[in-house]
Amino acid sequence: MILLLRYCHTHFFVALLWALLAGASVTVPAAAAEPLLDASLRCTQALKQRDLAAARAACSQAAALATTPAPGRAVGPPQRLEALYRWGDLLLAMNQPGEAEPVFRQAFALSESAFGRASLESALALEKLGMALLRANQAQQASAVFVQSLEIRQSRAGATSLLVADSLHALGLSAMELREPLLAEERFRRALAIRQQLLANNHPLLGRTLNNVAVAVEAAHGAAAALPLYESALALLQVAVGPDDLSLTDTVESLARALTTLQRPEDAERFWRRALAIREAKQGREHIDTATVLNELGVLYATTRRFAAADEVLRRALVIRQNAFGINDLQVAEVTNNLGTLMILQGRLAEAYPLLQHSASVTYVALGSGHTITQNRWANLLRALPARR
Repeated sequence: MILLLRYCHTHFFVALLWALLAGASVTVPAAAAEPLLDASLRCTQALKQRDLAAARAACSQAAALATTPAPGRAVGPPQRLEALYRWGDLLLAMNQPGEAEPVFRQAFALSESAFGRASLESALALEKLGMALLRANQAQQASAVFVQSLEIRQSRAGATSLLVADSLHALGLSAMELREPLLAEERFRRALAIRQQLLANNHPLLGRTLNNVAVAVEAAHGAAAALPLYESALALLQVAVGPDDLSLTDTVESLARALTTLQRPEDAERFWRRALAIREAKQGREHIDTATVLNELGVLYATTRRFAAADEVLRRALVIRQNAFGINDLQVAEVTNNLGTLMILQGRLAEAYPLLQHSASVTYVALGSGHTITQNRWANLLRALPARR
């Protein structure tokens, strides 16, 4: 059996960090004499202008100033924490969790010193630290940190507060990374119940939480059980943010994957094409997230024997990923595997072999010989060997 590998990356972190960061405000006098406040103002302005280079420079400077001793300075712990949080959040938005982790550890140390270990301020710092650990593939450590944050919030804010819901949701994320979908489902449902009690019916957070309930249900019980939950989540989000908002794409893509699993390719294609249209409009035709949708569409077309269409979208995905990551990257190897398998399906073994050889060698270097993905890609390469005889 030919293996056409399709990664199912469920995106828990909705792409709203720019809006979150830019929405924050800093109260600064017109001519700020305090260097920290001046850097914070420039950081906020750069974020609002989507100027990543300027934001990185200003936000990192503000964070450095926040941890620099300065007797008699005109700013207190809240302003210093704000600078650290904004820099750490920006690093996460740029997919640099390893750099974000020490920033959030500094924030926790500052919160603990200024407000006490059992304060809500310290709970927030712990939650942000946990998110950095989670993004750095340290789910076990992240879970322990999230538990600490939850215990503080339960004590200080009450068991049914929105802050507790945030901690439960974070624990759901770590449970999914630890491959404990039943536990994740329970945590997501608890978070959803609290949010449903306290938020407006059309609040986007309800749709996003329900989406993650569906992700856990799919992992634990299968696509058929998750499908109505995905549909409900999408309906909620469309009311909250509109039909073409970027934040819809996670749920739209999850629906497409579930429909593919349920062998409903026509319905799956409709949702993949919707996701592609949104990502191209909001992020651009050359964005790496656009490439992910193109790769998924290519797999769908290949499995339904629309070979020309599959070839077109897979080659688009390959160019985008090569430009973004270089040729020796796992994401590039994923596409070359799928292109090579497409060639095999058409009997074009001579064209398949170099593509599959590249995919297998890159995967071997990255993951080792014992990994299931490596073994599957070597199996695909063996199918193209008659072309070398």
